[in-house]
Amino acid sequence: MSKHDFPLQAFQDNFHFDPATGILTNSKTRGSKALKGKESGTLHYSGYLQVCFQRKIFRAHRIGWLLYYGKWPINLVDHINRIRTDNRIENLREATSSENLSNTEKRANNTSGYRGVDFRPDKKRFRARIFSKKKAYTIGHYKTAKEAAEAINNRIQDYHGDFTVKLKIIQ
Repeated sequence: MSKHDFPLQAFQDNFHFDPATGILTNSKTRGSKALKGKESGTLHYSGYLQVCFQRKIFRAHRIGWLLYYGKWPINLVDHINRIRTDNRIENLREATSSENLSNTEKRANNTSGYRGVDFRPDKKRFRARIFSKKKAYTIGHYKTAKEAAEAINNRIQDYHGDFTVKLKIIQ
């Protein structure tokens, strides 16, 4: 049985979701660790809360979505503020993979200080790129990383729409 084949009623019988706080609690005792009234879920190393239900692992935010909307999300569920444990319904939105990737921080190996900005030694300039729908779009080449980041901020809404996250410009 696929995770999405589980009927809504099974989750409604076993969990309560508070959309204002994002907290998922057990409606009944299901084992020695899943006690009635206790908050459900454990923190996974990925930063998401996960729940074991009928020997399958579910992300807590997806169960919350199911209980609130009455159906599984078709795509991914994005945390708008990027806090993976903040499962308030106002912080969750359905997203494609590309949209979900639009709402990310710069990578750990980034050396320019800005997401989408890298230095091109051949041009002796900083390249500004926006990634959308599995493609990279070069916005231009600039003398400073700050100028490249500002160029990205000026164009990013065109590519990411509601999923736009503007770069924080370092002064």
